[in-house]
Amino acid sequence: MDDMNSYLFAIAGREIRLEDLSRQQVTEIAKTLEEPHLLGMAQYQKRLGYSIDFVGRFMQTPISPANSSLVYTLPFAISNMSHNESTETFTAVSLDGMGQGKLDGRFNGNNISFSKQYISEFIGFDGIIKYSGSSQDSGRTYRGTWSFDSRGGNLNPFGDFSMARVQDEALFFDTLQRVCRDEL
Repeated sequence: MDDMNSYLFAIAGREIRLEDLSRQQVTEIAKTLEEPHLLGMAQYQKRLGYSIDFVGRFMQTPISPANSSLVYTLPFAISNMSHNESTETFTAVSLDGMGQGKLDGRFNGNNISFSKQYISEFIGFDGIIKYSGSSQDSGRTYRGTWSFDSRGGNLNPFGDFSMARVQDEALFFDTLQRVCRDEL
C-alpha cells in the first residue's frame, strides 16, 4: 500500500479500500464486526481469570477533512475493578483493539472519571487517555467523552464513549448486544 492512511479489507474475496466505501457501508461493517470483537475480548479476559465489570465502546474520527465523516467505533471491556468505597477510587484492567491498559479512576455520585495507560507499547502510544462521564441510571450505564495529548497522528485526540455495567453473568450477552446497538 502506498498510503499509510489507507485501510484495505478483503470482503467476499474482493479487496476493498476503506476510502472507496460510503459512510453507511463503513458503519455497517463496523457494526457487524463490533459484537464479535467485544465478545472475543471478553472471552480472552475470562480465560485470563478476569471478572468483567463493564463493556463499552469509544468513537473516534480521522483528522483528514476527506475522511471526516468516518467514525471508528472500538469496543472495550473493563475487568477486575477494585473499588475503594471510602475514597470512591478504583483501579481496573481495560482491553480494547489497541491493547491492554491500566485504569485509575474515581466515582463521584453519578459521575465517573478515569485515566487509561496502555501496558503494551506495541501500539506506539504511551500517553494517558482521560475519560469523563455520567450516569442517568444509578451507575448501570455511563456516557461521556475521552481525550489525550495527540502528539501528531491522523486521528482526532478526543471522542465519545458509552459503557454498561455487567451486573450478572447471565445477562452478559444482553448487555453486550445493547452496547453494540447503542441502546444505553
